[in-house]
Amino acid sequence: RIGESLQFIIGKALWWRVMASMCSEGVTTVIREKKRSHQKQWGIPPIANYSIKNSSEACDLFEKYLAFVFEYDKEAWHPLSCHLYSIYEASESPHAKALSVSVAVEAILAMLELPDETENESLASELSLVKDLIDKSSIRETTKSRLFGSLGAMHRPSVSAKLTSLVDKNVIRSKDVKAWKNLRNRFVHGCAPHGFDHDELQSMHTLTDSALVLLYHLVMYRIGYRGIFTDYSEFGWPDINTSSITIANAKEDA
Repeated sequence: RIGESLQFIIGKALWWRVMASMCSEGVTTVIREKKRSHQKQWGIPPIANYSIKNSSEACDLFEKYLAFVFEYDKEAWHPLSCHLYSIYEASESPHAKALSVSVAVEAILAMLELPDETENESLASELSLVKDLIDKSSIRETTKSRLFGSLGAMHRPSVSAKLTSLVDKNVIRSKDVKAWKNLRNRFVHGCAPHGFDHDELQSMHTLTDSALVLLYHLVMYRIGYRGIFTDYSEFGWPDINTSSITIANAKEDA
């Protein structure tokens, strides 16, 4: 769990060579081969400009993440850490970077349960009636099963609805949501190997940086962190406070 938290803070996948686990029965030491050194890792930490000025925020962010993943009772990594690992291990290809971030945003968003996600009673009642009608119908069982699956999805809020709710709560910025949607749509429709000129490549980098900020905001919200973060969507990568999200969204609405 400490390794998962360090990975998040430094923005790079950690690859240990020797791990010692201490318990009441004794110490277990595991040794494995060194990771190939030629592989480059793309990783941008949530707080990039380490200094005495913001060291307390970085420590607070580490503690919040560690406390969150520590509650996971399985031996494997926490799913959130797995998504972050996939991003940090992405190749140096800008397309791979963009794809890994856009996919991870949606995956992490699916892990969030918002306070206002209470099921609408009237909707639940109507869906129950529809299920009853389908169950009593003479259509094939395989078709019934597919219809029940579709109805079950209606109980859960869509990705778009969750993002809108989080923007309204000033947890995330609307401009980052727009960037992520733009980025995601590019990959949904596919792209040719040489389908991006220089301007489009720069545009992809810019969209990816904004999508990464969105992803980090989702993680920070999930672990309960409010404070300094690095805004990769702005030139110079300034460190700003999460309280600025309210101001940014107000400007977008103006």
